[in-house]
Amino acid sequence: MHNIFTRSATNDYPQCGSMGTPRIFLALQGGGSHGAFTAGVLQALGEHNLLKHVTGISGTSAGAFNAAPLSYALNIGRPELAPQLINNAWDRVAKDSRSLSLMHSFARASAHINPFLSPARYPNLPRQYVDQLKDSGHLASALRLGSQSGDIKKRINAAVPDWDVIKNGPIRTVIAATEMGRENNMPVMREKLFYNTEIDARAIAASAALIGTHRINGIKYKDGGYTNNPPLQDAAQGDYTDILAIMLSKMPTAPLTPQTQAEHHRAHKFLHAEVYSELALIRQTNHKNLHVIAMEHEDHWDETSKMNSEEKWINDLHNRGLEAGRRWIRQHAHNLGIASTYNPVIDSVRDCHLDKPAHIVA
Repeated sequence: MHNIFTRSATNDYPQCGSMGTPRIFLALQGGGSHGAFTAGVLQALGEHNLLKHVTGISGTSAGAFNAAPLSYALNIGRPELAPQLINNAWDRVAKDSRSLSLMHSFARASAHINPFLSPARYPNLPRQYVDQLKDSGHLASALRLGSQSGDIKKRINAAVPDWDVIKNGPIRTVIAATEMGRENNMPVMREKLFYNTEIDARAIAASAALIGTHRINGIKYKDGGYTNNPPLQDAAQGDYTDILAIMLSKMPTAPLTPQTQAEHHRAHKFLHAEVYSELALIRQTNHKNLHVIAMEHEDHWDETSKMNSEEKWINDLHNRGLEAGRRWIRQHAHNLGIASTYNPVIDSVRDCHLDKPAHIVA
């Protein structure tokens, strides 16, 4: 199969940073197969030579899957290589899911004729089908991305030829996972941030441990989406002119209460739209320019669409990201290094720090 992602010639975007060279921190949200949208956005940024301005990256789960090859390319001084490495990684995800496409299609068809199953509209999967897989212990092999640490490590090792490049490189890279532990005889989940020298395929697998846990040196980790999705502490505190968050959750329309992600933590609950509250806090208390490229959702999508890794869906998500990235560049790239393009309505004023350690009862 040819690479499912189309590529365009690179064009510089001369207007950005007219008041000085921007220093961009990219924050990449996780969200299962929806991470293919981020791959499309990154390709659009690469088309216009904007990745060369990235000096810091953070990622969670699928965001970590995208962040690692991006960091590698930037650390070897070849930002133009990043979209190719990331697209190839998602292409492998799509190829691996070919045998699953028929199974998913059969499950949808069965839902229409089986009175005990609720029908699911593409790209969703029948919930009973997902529950059955989970109960039988086969969800990991069925969902592929973000489930089997072996698959994750295999794919990410193919996308990152030399981890020492990231470990010793100048591009600040932060990968979020959730550490499982105990406190006062109670199970707790704590945020764990892997920095450059700690980052390898195991860290990416820990960040994307959606089902079960992943062990590193005897410590259990779950998906980073429980505690930081994505981590923004370094973005807020570091020497960056701009923070560009690529978000997979819907952008809220109601006024936001500035809060850290830690204040939203709940046991066994992923952080999604809550991250916008932390972005609002940064916008209120920080002088950095803030930007958001968010995926638009269709009303019928549900959580199972994040579990769908069929080639058609991965391709569709990537194309959505590519168009969203190009649209944002046309409308807003000239503001990089100059002004914020994300200005949420805030319903209150407060002062808060983003560096407090987070833990919640698991």
